[in-house]
Amino acid sequence: MKRSGSLFILALFLVMPAVSFGQSPREYVIYDGRDLRQGYGMGVNSSRGVHNWLKDRGNEFVMAYPRGQTWGAVLVTVGQPRPSPGERQSKNFSNFDTLVISMRGARGGERVDIGIKDRTDPDDGSETKKTVTLTREYSPYRFTLRDFVTADLQKLHVITEFVFRRNSACKIYVNFIKFE
Repeated sequence: MKRSGSLFILALFLVMPAVSFGQSPREYVIYDGRDLRQGYGMGVNSSRGVHNWLKDRGNEFVMAYPRGQTWGAVLVTVGQPRPSPGERQSKNFSNFDTLVISMRGARGGERVDIGIKDRTDPDDGSETKKTVTLTREYSPYRFTLRDFVTADLQKLHVITEFVFRRNSACKIYVNFIKFE
């Protein structure tokens, strides 16, 4: 009797990762092309206060960065985006090594900066960012988390940010965000 109970517990343990929303201990999906994981929010802003350039198309989200701005940002946050560090929720991502984002540009050649921020980082653009140049086809872009030296991975608030730094319009698409 004891032996069969142990086998049952072992069998339950083996199927639990598959039952848990398709997540494995090595992968944590934030956005799967259809839904942003529960407990996360998104924010959008630009130098002129334009907030309507982020759209959900049901299988991807589209950032149509508007002309005439000097900067723009789309943020994926733990909880809802908050201006005050004391109000920001955070989560420990120190068990992960890599941020993976599947994205593409409308024309190819679009450039965007990718960053992350902890709950105490100021909103002044001083966080570490990595610049990528996109192609017209979806590709997974991989970012080593330890390269974002200004962010404390144990208390991340902005888990992915897309930062635009120019005054010309561009359009980029995202269909997957995950941590590995």
